This record gives sequence, C-alpha cells and structure tokens, in this order.
Amino acid sequence: MSELIGLQRRAPVETLDCGDDAAVWLSRFLLGEQSGIRLGYYREQFRRNIELQYPKYFRDYVNIRLESAGIYTDLTSYHLINEASIDDLNTILENPVVPNNFRPNILVEGQNLEAYSEENWNWIKIEEVVLRYVKPCTRCILTTVDPEAGNLSADREPLKSILRTNNLKQPAHIKCEGKKAVMGILIELWKSGEINVGDEVLVA
Repeated sequence: MSELIGLQRRAPVETLDCGDDAAVWLSRFLLGEQSGIRLGYYREQFRRNIELQYPKYFRDYVNIRLESAGIYTDLTSYHLINEASIDDLNTILENPVVPNNFRPNILVEGQNLEAYSEENWNWIKIEEVVLRYVKPCTRCILTTVDPEAGNLSADREPLKSILRTNNLKQPAHIKCEGKKAVMGILIELWKSGEINVGDEVLVA
C-alpha cells in the first residue's frame, strides 16, 4: 500500500538533456566538481499531470486544473502576496520578516489594501497580463528559514504566528489540508505579457 501511495504522489517531468558540456560547466561553477548537476530544457508539451500527484486538491479546490501547473513548482508557477499581509504579521512578531521569507513572484502594495485581502481576489490584471486565483498558499517550515543566513528560526516563527492569525477557512479546504497557515495566494496565468515594478494592479 505504501508503494501505491508513493506512486500516486509522483509527477515525473520530461526534459531534454542539454549535454555534457553544460553539465560540466554548471557542476564546476556551482559545486566545484566535474559532475553532479545537469541542465534540462523543458517543453510545454511535457507538462506533468498534477492531478496524479494531488488528487485531493482536484476534489476540494474548484479552480485548480491541469493547466494551473508550472514546470517544477508544486502546483502553480505564480505566487502573489499583498504587502499589507506581511506588515500585519510583523506587528505581532518579535523579529520582523521580509517578503523573501515567503518567496512570492509578485508583491502587491497599496495604501488602502487590507491584510489578507488577496485571498478574495479572483482575477488579477497587471498591464496586459491576466492571472487567476487557484487556491490559498498554505505555508510550511521553509517560512522559518532566514533568507539571508539560511538558518531555521529556533521559535518556529513566523509559521507559528501565521497559523494562529490566518489559516484555511473553508470547510472543504480544511478537509483537504487541515487547519494550515496561509500567506498569499497561488495563481495561474491566463494571458501572458510583461510586468514591471510599479505597474498598476487591477483586481476583481
């Protein structure tokens, strides 16, 4: 039975190997070794089947679909946080955190934004780019890693405080993942384009 569960959780991704020259160069540069790293090229037709890896998400989250998946990300390629959410969290932390603790692709700021309001955004438009809400971004122990030093916090912060102040709310989501801490949202790309720091963000 354990082997079957393991197989269900895997989602292999096909890549084109870029050859020995690239592999040796990267291994020398990053590891100081002759081998250890290989470079793969991903093609869109290699898209993995995330429903095999996360069947319960497809049962309990209505917006998730096969097209939500990125290349090597767990579920989606894009993660957005409203800066007011981080500011609100920092009011209760002894040691404030920075956005890099949560590794968002997109950080939104605005004078009238309420903390955690991004969880109610169904659509996000930035210039010509259109993104769609998929699910809340549940958090794990990696949020407690100092992004500069790489050390785990001894007190499990900020994860402990997030779990106390902002977690999954919908019964179906709690059934799926438990009462997990939430910071930001996972989103998928509906219309591609270029975005830049300072672009206007429209939400609906």
